Amino acid sequence: MSDTILIIGAGQTAAQAVETLREAGFAGRIVLIGAEPYLPYTRTPLSGDVLAGAASPDACTVHDEAFYRERGVTLVLGRRVLALDRGARTATLDDGRTLAWSKVLLATGAHARPLGVPGEDLAGVSTLRTRDDAVGLRGRLGPGCRVVVVGGGWIGLQATATAYEAGCDVTLVEAEEHLLPRVAAPEVALVVRVFHATRGVRIICDSRVCGFEGRDGQLTTVLTHDRRRLPADLAIIAVGAVPHTELAAAAGLAVGDGIRVDAAGRTSDPDIFAAGDCTRFFSPPLGRTVRLESWRNARRQARVVARAMAGDDTARFDELPFVHSDQGSMHIDVIGAPEAWDQVMMRGTPWIPDCTAVMLDHGVVVGAATFNRPDDIAAAEALIRARAVPDPRALLDASIPLDALVTG
Repeated sequence: MSDTILIIGAGQTAAQAVETLREAGFAGRIVLIGAEPYLPYTRTPLSGDVLAGAASPDACTVHDEAFYRERGVTLVLGRRVLALDRGARTATLDDGRTLAWSKVLLATGAHARPLGVPGEDLAGVSTLRTRDDAVGLRGRLGPGCRVVVVGGGWIGLQATATAYEAGCDVTLVEAEEHLLPRVAAPEVALVVRVFHATRGVRIICDSRVCGFEGRDGQLTTVLTHDRRRLPADLAIIAVGAVPHTELAAAAGLAVGDGIRVDAAGRTSDPDIFAAGDCTRFFSPPLGRTVRLESWRNARRQARVVARAMAGDDTARFDELPFVHSDQGSMHIDVIGAPEAWDQVMMRGTPWIPDCTAVMLDHGVVVGAATFNRPDDIAAAEALIRARAVPDPRALLDASIPLDALVTG
């Protein structure tokens, strides 16, 4: 059998893996299989420019068709892999084809988590995870449109900003006590809340959506557990994502809130690798496993894993979790994913916002979030990696550059 790498998935991770495999000298056959009928694309613009109608869905495409043709990549789009036979080293597709492989990269990503409540199938109720989701929603946004965003995470907040800027009447409903409940300290979430609230967005926290009502199949009302009835023409469900682990689990690979991989991206089968949103990986800087849905993580992990698949025994993924989010005029970067912190120190002016929030655990820097201060991220990462214990007064003094505290 010829040396064949099968890439299952057609997102940012898959596109980066193709690029790196060829750069690393892999000369064998590459077959890329995607369930959607599109060239591999990144999801980052979907809740922003694509949803707003400011960019074509094709703007999400990572590489054009010529890129794959020039690198001798066989594209199999609009098809799903139903099963992996590890013994025979074959993959069975939903059209009945069987493809042989010597190594596999699972880049299956994640799918939007459904609410599982009555009325979720009404017209006007949608998730925002795919190109088709964004295209289906964007033509309906405009002045007078009543939009309810369900979920105060990154996607929900980005959709909120886009809908507001389109002139919509926007209400955001979050089931937990504050926005960004799984990824940010309450102090960080408060900066985000103030930004949206002062623009006119109605924000309701500690309230769970329990159903949707409609007329003639079209959404009219969003229902909450505390008896609110929110008029709505559109409801955007953004309550998280579920990693695609079904194929891996059926093949007998180790899974658990993601496909379990080592620092090189190897699964429990040494010839099957995984990268991107579908994985749970060990983060040496954090000292624990994490699963991360992030554009930067998808790109950087894909590079490491592709090098390992091409035979580089030194390839190891040693990144701190990082997420960025554009919400109107507010750009947020978050570095680190601390499990615990006991103090948040705010540098700058959060009400503008123009600030950096530094999270500490017993004085040790464990995470940071910057608002319109992207230049602070490199210094924050250095502080986290060094397990720095900066002087509190210096940390709060915005006149002292953050990078000056790395060795101070």
